Amino acid sequence: MAEVENLCDRVIFINNGKIIANNTPENLAKSIDISHVELMIKEDLQKAQAFFKKEKISYRQDGVCIIANIKEQRIPIFLQSLTENKIQYDEISIEKPTLEDYFLSQTSNKKM
Repeated sequence: MAEVENLCDRVIFINNGKIIANNTPENLAKSIDISHVELMIKEDLQKAQAFFKKEKISYRQDGVCIIANIKEQRIPIFLQSLTENKIQYDEISIEKPTLEDYFLSQTSNKKM
C-alpha cells in the first residue's frame, strides 16, 4: 500500500464488484481518525499495560515498545493521562493513518 500511496493520484477499491472507495490516497487515509502512538517504556512497562487495560485503550506490544491506537484529537489528553499516572516514556512517535489503515478498516470484517 505504501507504493500505491507514492505512485497513484487516485485509488479505487472494489469489493464484490462494487466500488467501495474512489478518492486520492491522502483523502482515504485522512478518513481514518485513529493514529498509532508508539511509546518506548523501559521502567514503567507493567504500570503502562495496566493503565491501557483499565482505560480500554487498544494497543500491541513489541518488547519495550507499546503501540497504542488513539483518536488523533485525543492524543494530548492521552499524554496528559500518562503524566498524571506517573508513566514515563523514553521515546515517542506518532504515526498518522495510512492507506493501509483505510484498507484494513474497510475489509477487516468483510470478505474481499
